[in-house]
Amino acid sequence: DPRSLTLDKDQPRESLDMDHVEDISRKMQHEGFDPRKFLTVRKTVTGIWLVQDGAHRCVGAVDAGLKEIPVFIIEEDSELTEQEIAELRLDQCADNMGRPMKPMEIIRTCETAIQAGVPMDEIAGKMGKTALMIQKDRILAQCPGRLQSALQDGELGKSVVIHIAEAFENKLVKNAEKCIQKAKSGGKTASSQVKAFDKY
Repeated sequence: DPRSLTLDKDQPRESLDMDHVEDISRKMQHEGFDPRKFLTVRKTVTGIWLVQDGAHRCVGAVDAGLKEIPVFIIEEDSELTEQEIAELRLDQCADNMGRPMKPMEIIRTCETAIQAGVPMDEIAGKMGKTALMIQKDRILAQCPGRLQSALQDGELGKSVVIHIAEAFENKLVKNAEKCIQKAKSGGKTASSQVKAFDKY
């Protein structure tokens, strides 16, 4: 029963795409649940069934009024290691790469996997990037929250945020908001924007 499942709050996406859920729900009302697109769930030691993959399908099934859906159960009644959980998150993120995902959702997922000990080459392979690209993005996982939200919300492009984050890391700038406003109004290249920030 999809109503008995709990969405994993640590999934890569920060929020569900409700338009996508509506589309799924409409399709399920007419065609039922496609058994080839089963959910992956994990039972925690406290007895909670967590949806590890298929959050949109789970909510769509509830909205469609389905009482039973196919699931694949992993590691029932046992706890996964931090690295195994990080690898699951990477798989979730990789599965969503064809759908709109916010840059920081991907970056945070990769950083969590790195911190959990997943090899950089494995992360790069799953995400369709080079290890160098993953390494370069790491600065964004540690940059000030205001810079992260500027990237997440589309105020600034990734390369500009990386340059500002590098300037922060090297103590060249102190005020994220001033840097963001300057970058938004400047129309300069990223490197010249950072040179203009050293007075902040």
